Amino acid sequence: MKTQTEYLVLVMELNSDLYNHHGDVEEQWFYTSSGYVDVIGYGDKMLWNSENCDRKWIEKINDYEPMKPYLKRKLKDYGTFLKKISK
Repeated sequence: MKTQTEYLVLVMELNSDLYNHHGDVEEQWFYTSSGYVDVIGYGDKMLWNSENCDRKWIEKINDYEPMKPYLKRKLKDYGTFLKKISK
């Protein structure tokens, strides 16, 4: 389990990557916490929360997959979903 500071640093990195790749954009990554549940999302969409974590468990390293690639994949999956339903 990460600390709130680690989650904030991760979200700052994601927003920095986003800016470096696309420049100014309207939507951004966000982090929020109730003090009990941590949430990371993009725009107005929650992509991960600490209560329902569905990251893959990697036996080889005895840990979950890294958070940053996981979140980018979740955003990509959400974009694919939006494309499908908008047709």
